[in-house]
Amino acid sequence: MVRPGPGFNDEIKTALSADAEPGFPIERRSQLTVLSGARAGTVVEVTKDKLRVGKGEDNDVVLPDATVSRDHFEIINQGDGYLVRDLGSTNGLWLDQYRIREAFLRPGSIVKAGDVQLRFEPLFKPMAVPAWPEEHFGSLVGRSQRMRELFSMLNRLSGTDATVVILGETGSGKGAVARAIHDASPRRKAPFVVVDCGAIADNLIESELFGHERGAFTGATSTRRGALEQAAGGTLFIDELLELRLDLQPKLLRALEEREFRRVGGSQTIKLEARIMAASQRDLWQQVQLGKFREDLYFRLAVFTLPIPPLRERAEDIPLLCQNFARAMPGGDALTKKLTPQFVWRLQQHGWPGNVRELRNVVERALYLADADDVAALFAPERTAFPGARPAPVNVGAPPPAPPAATPRTAGLPTTSPGSAIVVTAELDTPFKDAKEKLLEQFEAAYLRRLMERTGGQVSAAAREAGIDRKHLYTLLKKYGMMTTDEA
Repeated sequence: MVRPGPGFNDEIKTALSADAEPGFPIERRSQLTVLSGARAGTVVEVTKDKLRVGKGEDNDVVLPDATVSRDHFEIINQGDGYLVRDLGSTNGLWLDQYRIREAFLRPGSIVKAGDVQLRFEPLFKPMAVPAWPEEHFGSLVGRSQRMRELFSMLNRLSGTDATVVILGETGSGKGAVARAIHDASPRRKAPFVVVDCGAIADNLIESELFGHERGAFTGATSTRRGALEQAAGGTLFIDELLELRLDLQPKLLRALEEREFRRVGGSQTIKLEARIMAASQRDLWQQVQLGKFREDLYFRLAVFTLPIPPLRERAEDIPLLCQNFARAMPGGDALTKKLTPQFVWRLQQHGWPGNVRELRNVVERALYLADADDVAALFAPERTAFPGARPAPVNVGAPPPAPPAATPRTAGLPTTSPGSAIVVTAELDTPFKDAKEKLLEQFEAAYLRRLMERTGGQVSAAAREAGIDRKHLYTLLKKYGMMTTDEA
């Protein structure tokens, strides 16, 4: 029986990287924490495909303890999980309360080598990726910095079989992102199967995922292959993952870990040969903390987490999206003539609570309206905004201004648009140098105030939007006595 060592807590904790920031792709890694012995408190990140632990100085993790063998055990990264294996140690290898030769590790597992205990736990780190050189990736388009960084990430993931969790508001394109990864992967010729947990009755979700045998329940008049089986060789995309019942989550976890499953009412084991991707409108880790989603399933799925930025935060993508939607519609050639700079500029003033899906609907309506300049008529009369979305529309319906061809832009919107102009005044009775410095200070203070309001006080997001270094932004904020969300 493995007894807790010093500092051990039965509650599994997620090791979140200190530099984790919202909006960045997140990669799940792992780390070992030594709980007892001379090296208690030592934390080692598992960065190698094979990490060796023992008393010998040539090991990756050295445990100077008489009960530990020279080469005691190793941890092997198998891509979709971590395997721990005994290396013929004298005192054996224990995983939780069981002595093992080899086994798969779960987050929070306690490994015991001799008298020394170690905890295996996840570590989530943001991934900095260069911007994709083109304005499209497969069927996806975007010229904003965040979208082109996302495209680079999709390119990396398309060559792997890693599980991916895609986070984003409704209509932001989570399904399109999953499809783009599949289409760029070696599995592209195999099926892409979608299961929307939010659109299936609770009592049918298990059958939808795993299939069922004839007579398994009332109404099961024939055998049915589930989505896990239909997607063999391809990709299974589970949308609205949080709608999956808590009692079904352990069954999905076992299927992912053991790479096999059974149909409802069946005894035959079926190999799981599909890649799994999932999507959610809400932050899964927050739902784990609220007890609405299993922590072990979260750790298993979130090998990579991809946040999709809402459309209101990337208004510079709207012209490209409009053209892309128009070209894809029958009769779209006529629509492209309606996509004048003034019309597109008007669209950029909208808050887009429905994101890309709402934009596509608006573009399609414009195709059938004789006067596309009547922007107010293009929007649905009732909308349900995503929590935290900017109210919309903004100045839609008023006569559009006629911005010059080279209108200066800030955060993707014309600086002359209503509510975004910065007015500064010069003191003409002071020396030129002093007046210039005061003008600059007025501009900096007003610009920073607007910038931090738009980004909700998030310094990292503000730095990206303004195109300046984060440390320099901190310096400016301190100069003008502005409190940030980070400091609060």
